[in-house]
Amino acid sequence: MVSNRWLCLFWTFALATLTERVVAEDGADVEGLALLAQRGVPSRHQPHRKAIKIPPIVLFNYKFNLLNASKAQLKSDPMHKLVLKNVKHTIALFGGDVEQVHFYDDDQCVKELKKLHQFNGHKLAEGFLSLRHGKYKSDICRLAQLWRYGGYYFDTDILPVKSMRAYLDPDTTFASVRSMCKKEIFQAFLAATPHNELIGENLRIFGEWLQKRQHNSEGSNIGPRLMWGSLQESGSEFKKASHVLTGSQKIQLFQENSIKLWKHGKESIS
Repeated sequence: MVSNRWLCLFWTFALATLTERVVAEDGADVEGLALLAQRGVPSRHQPHRKAIKIPPIVLFNYKFNLLNASKAQLKSDPMHKLVLKNVKHTIALFGGDVEQVHFYDDDQCVKELKKLHQFNGHKLAEGFLSLRHGKYKSDICRLAQLWRYGGYYFDTDILPVKSMRAYLDPDTTFASVRSMCKKEIFQAFLAATPHNELIGENLRIFGEWLQKRQHNSEGSNIGPRLMWGSLQESGSEFKKASHVLTGSQKIQLFQENSIKLWKHGKESIS
């Protein structure tokens, strides 16, 4: 089934009023940050809408918790204050519909990974500590967070303009974004039910990759590629379809597009 909504991912903050204000205040260089944006989406006010299976829990991770960071930590990088405002903005988009917010630092990620006994959690934690690139640490940490809590994971540098919760079908159990790159899931946004089978499969595959890599090598876009591999277990339909039913799972995938395709500002999310 093909949805009539479009998801565009933009690599500049220039179109976001909020971010323009933040940049003016902080004088930060925001080139390279991702903007998850939409315009012209019809009203979806549905007072009797069916309860959504994915819980209203918002998840983030970083080497330290930006939400309770010290002044020294925030000053250590000119981007930290900007990203903190972005995190608060993401939470605010959910309105009163947020049960919990969990922001994990590296220590919390390690502790959470060690609890995953069914996925050889101590090995996952060792692998986490051996990773040199923070983005790959984040890839595996978000899986541990989603496995425990379920909810909505966002990279700290993604700027949502609307709550993604409003665009999920109530029965959706897993959601993310197909990348413009081949055979990758752009997992800066992930949503899932607790103890989701796809998240579990990705934890297993990630663990295998950590054990098999040679000389602690780290390729490019490991997380997005491994997530693609996990989704392959559901068949090939996910490569094009926006909705996929497999077993007890209802998968909903949005599509990453170039800003060049967002010509009129009236395209809707799909």
